[in-house]
Amino acid sequence: ARLYKAAYDEPTNGLHAIYVPGVGTPFPRIGEITPHEDGARKGAMGAERIRYAILEIANRIAFVLTKKPLVEPAKIPPAVKTDDHYTNWNRRLTALVAQSRQRAQGPHIEEIVLDVFGFSRGAAGARSFVNQLLKHFSYGLRPTQFFVGRQVLPVKHKAHEVLQAYRLDLPAQRLD
Repeated sequence: ARLYKAAYDEPTNGLHAIYVPGVGTPFPRIGEITPHEDGARKGAMGAERIRYAILEIANRIAFVLTKKPLVEPAKIPPAVKTDDHYTNWNRRLTALVAQSRQRAQGPHIEEIVLDVFGFSRGAAGARSFVNQLLKHFSYGLRPTQFFVGRQVLPVKHKAHEVLQAYRLDLPAQRLD
């Protein structure tokens, strides 16, 4: 949360800060009014947070281009329950970006730069977010840079156990 507070959030200048609370904390925007009982222990609701972050980026891009989000705020909780909506979001977003590039006037997007970070379990979530973003938005519109925070592994876990649990692999184009 501290790095988020230091981030620029100037939507009129194309700078958007997005904060996603960690597992084990309430997150009303995804329908988690009270902390999930397995959030802190087992990372429950982590996938919904990742889908929310991807949708929030898509919503902000769509809003810049059309003044409307892809998914209205009231419909976000059911939209982030499963991966079923990724193809639709990507198709719609790719079309919006392509249309904007064809217009002589009006907003258009040439590139997207993401700074993604997290600490400890949040770093694992950040890496998973990057993997999911690249997997589901692999054509049409792709981020050009990534910064992913380092993970601090708990002493009681062996590194390979944590890597298997969180699938921390990153694509070859990552920046170290």
